[in-house]
Formats: sequence, C-alpha cells, structure tokens
Amino acid sequence: MQGEIYESVFSTLPETIEIDHADAVIETQPDPEYYYERPGAQFYITSKRAPIDSAYYLWNMTETFEYHSDFRIYYVFDGYLRDMLNRDSLKVCYRTMEVPEFFTHSTINQQSPEVLNFPLNFVDNESRRLAIKYSLMIKQFSISSDDYKFWSSVEDQNTEQGGLYSTQPYQIRGNIHSISNPDEPVIGNFTVAACDSVRIMFEPPAGLDFNYPVCGIDTSAYMEFGEIIFSPPNSWPVYATLDPWGIPVLINQDCMDCTLRGGTIEKPEFW
Repeated sequence: MQGEIYESVFSTLPETIEIDHADAVIETQPDPEYYYERPGAQFYITSKRAPIDSAYYLWNMTETFEYHSDFRIYYVFDGYLRDMLNRDSLKVCYRTMEVPEFFTHSTINQQSPEVLNFPLNFVDNESRRLAIKYSLMIKQFSISSDDYKFWSSVEDQNTEQGGLYSTQPYQIRGNIHSISNPDEPVIGNFTVAACDSVRIMFEPPAGLDFNYPVCGIDTSAYMEFGEIIFSPPNSWPVYATLDPWGIPVLINQDCMDCTLRGGTIEKPEFW
C-alpha cells in the first residue's frame, strides 16, 4: 500500500568462500512421474575450505545450450516465393535460461568445513539441452545462518510440494517487517551474500542417446506447400523445406526456424 514502510534486520556481509571446481557426471535418475530411469548429466560443486567451521551456502545457476533446427530452409515466401540463399541461417541457436531450482547447504556437524561433490541440478536426455553443447554458470553465495534458514525452508517447500508425504505449505517468514504495521505478515527476505562463480562446459559423450521429439513430414505438408501463396502478410516470411526426395513441403515453422523455440542465432561470447 502507498505510504507503507518496510525494513530488514541488520546484516553483515560474510566472507567469500571460493569454488574449487565443478563437474558433470553421466548418471541415471528415476523419473518422478513415470517411474523409470532417465540418463543425463548430474552437476556437482566442490568448494575450498571455509574460513569458519559453520558455513552456509546458496547456489543458483544459469544454463545456456546450443540446439539445431531439424530441417534446412529451401524456400521463403514473403509475397513472392523465392529460393533461400542461406539455407542454414536459422539452423543453429543458443538459449539462456535461469535454472528453476536452487540449492542450500550448511557445514554444521561436518568434520571439515568443506563442500565436496555436492549435487546440483540434473539435466536428462529428454530435451535438446544436452544434445549439442551445454554450459552451466554456477553462482555460489556465502550467506548468514538466518538467511540459510529462510532459503532452506523455501527449498524444502519447493521440493516437497505434490509428493505423497509432502508437508502442508506454511508461511515462511523472512527478515523484512513492516514499520507502519508490525502485525502485517511480510513475505520475502533481504539477503546479504558474498559470491564466487564458475562456468562449466559440457558436450555429450559418445553413447549418450537422446529421447526428445523431432520434426517429421506428413502427407498434409505437400498440400500445404501448394497453398503457401495464400499465407496472410502477418505470417510472412513463411519458410519451406524439401523432403528426402527433393519435393517441397511446408511443415511447422519451428522445425526450420530455431529462433521460434526461444533461442537466438547470436553465439554467446564464451562459446
């Protein structure tokens, strides 16, 4: 509401704990919906020894991956039907996304304040993300014990929701409160953290099979190509390809234009 005043508790910036290295290991994990094993890449983080015995961690990740369209573009219609000069111009794309999961950990009750091969996100073989090349940017935050309690509670709720034995959701109180109305429940947490980061690049090893859907050509694609000249201007440009025998066909545009799957043709600087 307008005029409301909120503030957080006083927080001290923790010391930075450096990352030692990160790894990707090919593993299989059970599918939570279909009860079968899925192969994929499990990412692990190892950090250097913390300067204090009780250290608290929060990790979040950003992934970038290369993927390819299934068909080259041979024709383009934009009021006139023309040959496509650069047939591979929309074949290779790169997409960057925030990994929805985050992870927390504490070294309390450990013999040594180190993080050794802590499991982070798992990427299975049922999407295009691992098929060509995959990059994971990992940010490691050193946080306070109070911030750890908040974020680990959020992590627990996100993990347990929907399970057979999941706990009932409850309101997680952070360190922000209302000055204007002390009884008002406030959702959120102001986190002060030191950060280190590392980027890992992953290319699929030989023998890792993938199980994502690919584009095909059905009988309607031949008829639809014959009607491409009736495409409305707001759909231009319309791309078409060839079947294995060199016959023109009109298939779903995202089978030829990789940008329609959320990516960009601009290669990242770190690629």
